[in-house]
Amino acid sequence: MTMNTKIWILAGVVIIALALVAWFSWSPSNPLPVEASDHLTSWALPLPQDAASSSPQVEATIAELKSYVGTTTYSTADIYVGIGNEYLLLGDGHSAYNYYIKAIQASSTEAVAYDNMGALFAELHASSTALKAYKKAVALSPTTEFYQLSYLNYLAQVAPNDPATEAAFDAAAGALGRLAPNYLIARAVWLGSIGSTTAAIDTWEQVRTILPERASAIDAQIAQLEKS
Repeated sequence: MTMNTKIWILAGVVIIALALVAWFSWSPSNPLPVEASDHLTSWALPLPQDAASSSPQVEATIAELKSYVGTTTYSTADIYVGIGNEYLLLGDGHSAYNYYIKAIQASSTEAVAYDNMGALFAELHASSTALKAYKKAVALSPTTEFYQLSYLNYLAQVAPNDPATEAAFDAAAGALGRLAPNYLIARAVWLGSIGSTTAAIDTWEQVRTILPERASAIDAQIAQLEKS
């Protein structure tokens, strides 16, 4: 083997090595890995009652959605979110997660994918990962009431007395408005759950002023609090 040949071989190896480094540097990383503290051991989800009969249709929908990738029919991120949602119907949490991740990698502002992952991990009892996902959805779109309520209601469920929960409610009030009725309802329920009865009743009374057509249901909530 001549010296020139060795040089060209060495140059080729260096180029390939640099290309591999560049590829790994540029390849998208996982934006939401599962928290080790969740000790997730199974990705299986409860199946709908009609799962056996609906599975072929779900699989056909998945195939159709995959056929749209690379076209201009829908955004790539939206397609991946749709595929992830379909896998939920098959009870396949891991595939749903993988496609939500692909959606985020396709569009880093895809808040709906984070919110859907929050619901997925809540269903899997992986609360730390669920909270991170919900929080990220809120950070990406703080004025979207649905994302705020998903996050607040889950916080109230898994960490009602955590100072971060109160902080999240206060932040949501700033983003949605302190008199947003659905926000006030979520806050009233949370306050009642932590024993802040007077504050909960005051909040329900605010809701009644805003939504007088729901006075009967609100009065029932207040009466229940007064008994506690």
